[in-house]
Amino acid sequence: LNSHLKTIMDGLSAKVFRTYNASKTLQDELMKTEEAKGWKRLTAAEKVVEYNNANREVAILCNHQKTVSKAQEATLDTLGEKLATLKKQRKELKKILEHLNSGKKKDISLIPLKKSITEVQDKATKALEKAKSMKEKAKTKEEKIAATEQDEKAKLLKKELGELKFTQNHLWEKVPSKDQVVKKLESWKEKIKKMELNIKHKDDNKEVALG
Repeated sequence: LNSHLKTIMDGLSAKVFRTYNASKTLQDELMKTEEAKGWKRLTAAEKVVEYNNANREVAILCNHQKTVSKAQEATLDTLGEKLATLKKQRKELKKILEHLNSGKKKDISLIPLKKSITEVQDKATKALEKAKSMKEKAKTKEEKIAATEQDEKAKLLKKELGELKFTQNHLWEKVPSKDQVVKKLESWKEKIKKMELNIKHKDDNKEVALG
């Protein structure tokens, strides 16, 4: 095949043709998007999604397929849970704004505040320090196993700390002002939109290997 292609054009090979075909397909797909109405109004994140959509068409053309791994499925599940939490937090923020707008002491008292994470933070820090110390001192097989177990415990505490921070990241330590809530609502709107785009991108491309 390569010998035949070289008779058509010097240096042409199956690999070169395949690369050209992929590049041409990517260019054509991007042109379709750029020529569409509303392109200029897209955010940077939305433009990245459009690029990845075009790139996916190239991957399909080149048969760059892959089996969906358990890790990919787990990542999508985790992102889905985070998205659900963000949407729940947005509802809570809207409720907080309603309480503030009413101005009634009874409603103000219903506004949830951020809980202290100092205790969990201290536990995680001490656990990580202990795991590091045990790893450095471990010499026997038993000591190394114990150090590994301590390291796993420390990681679980660190994960718990991260989840605790995330689940109350939308709250304040004291009653916020209306402006603070409005600004955070706008921020959460963008966070949700970005997360939805991220999930869509990962889900759409889970069976293809993008170049």
